[in-house]
Amino acid sequence: MKFKLPIFLILSMLLLSTASALTTYSEWSNGVQDVAIHNGESIGFNVDFFTMNPSMNVKIDLLDSQSNVIHTFLNTNVNSKESNTAYTLDRSTYFGEGTFSIIAQGTDSVGSSQSSEITLTVLKDNVAPTLTLKGANPQYVIQGNSYIELGATATDNVDGDLSSKVTVSGSVNTNTVGDYNIVYNVKDAAGNNAVTKTRVVKVLPLGADIIPPVVTIQNPTNGATYNHQITTLTFIATDTNLASCSYSTNDGVTKVSTACVSGGLTSVPLTSVSGLNNWIVYATDSAGNSASASISFTVDLSAPDTTAPVITIVSPENREYSTNRLTFEITTDETATAEFSIDGGSRTAMTSHSGNDFTYIVDGIDNGDHTIIFYAKDASNNEANKSVNFSVHKSSSSGGIGIIDSQTTISAPATPSVTSKPTGTVIAGNKKDSALGSAPLYLISGIAVLGIAITSLSLFRRVGSFKKRT
Repeated sequence: MKFKLPIFLILSMLLLSTASALTTYSEWSNGVQDVAIHNGESIGFNVDFFTMNPSMNVKIDLLDSQSNVIHTFLNTNVNSKESNTAYTLDRSTYFGEGTFSIIAQGTDSVGSSQSSEITLTVLKDNVAPTLTLKGANPQYVIQGNSYIELGATATDNVDGDLSSKVTVSGSVNTNTVGDYNIVYNVKDAAGNNAVTKTRVVKVLPLGADIIPPVVTIQNPTNGATYNHQITTLTFIATDTNLASCSYSTNDGVTKVSTACVSGGLTSVPLTSVSGLNNWIVYATDSAGNSASASISFTVDLSAPDTTAPVITIVSPENREYSTNRLTFEITTDETATAEFSIDGGSRTAMTSHSGNDFTYIVDGIDNGDHTIIFYAKDASNNEANKSVNFSVHKSSSSGGIGIIDSQTTISAPATPSVTSKPTGTVIAGNKKDSALGSAPLYLISGIAVLGIAITSLSLFRRVGSFKKRT
């Protein structure tokens, strides 16, 4: 027995096979159908066509507010069921301010048609360019020397790089001491002027200090990611006439002063925050020259702490010393405990001053070359080590390395007295003695007494000789 389909089912299938299933959809790149931009800006859009009856004729036009076609993006035949296209609309296409529309029209092989429309409003460009001075401000020039224009850069949201359009006004007479203003400005194609920037050029007399300090941040490390909070900022500021130092954790909005010594390591107790941290250090000399250094680092506490402390060796340095009594000192970038060993000997615990700064005084170091290794361990038992080589050459060595606690002091006779002023290291704003410390003065006292005796004897002999001649 043969099975026959009902006539109504056959007719329904024929109707479905020829029915239109054409779909056209368009949107701007940000996913909306209506968008506004400033004159000169660019924006992208996407158009999708789909049909059950290929092929399709697809067309995409840009129309102005009077429905005039001012640009055709696509007008072609597609032999597939689907067509996906993406375009960028810029000012070379829409020609200025106004209201525009993108109309996408599709027609399939059975004559079915569908269109979609998205609209664009182009506003007047009222965003001014951004102007940035290059180089120092103020700029210092020694009297009689040539003035070098440092220039400026400019960028615009529509016109892009406008550096070549920057105007510079003002002049500098380097033969006359004084302050001179150099003014910079720039304008975009829409006529928007940038905020004027002024550079002060200071012409100084011969011999004036125009060299800014040099600032180097030792810890934390720029660009690093830590899985523990950083508790110390350490830096070195160097300048013959260094006057002041300060730091900021909020991009310079607030500056906190801290004591510093030229060439010495400054350690400031400072706690980081979770996430991104931006720290800046500033230094100024007595002539008004200033400099800064900045770092950015991230603290991510979600991961376990597997990072060892970072050790900075303050003393000893890799050089020869004329004394066999030295102060060893290190700092770490996080709270830790510290030890050291000399020439492969056993470890000795160091004295902590702030959880990040450690010292120890060693007396009686033999003449010759030595290697010291410092160790630092954090609360998660991550340990780091760092070594330095140094040598000792003292004319009369006591022989043998003797270790004394860093809190021990060595007393000298009351008179005669000798005062030393070694270079210092600043720790949390307080100056400490560095390598030499207080030296025993017994030998100096003995020499002084002997000198007095010899002088007295010489005077006695002269008096006696004078009496004989009379």
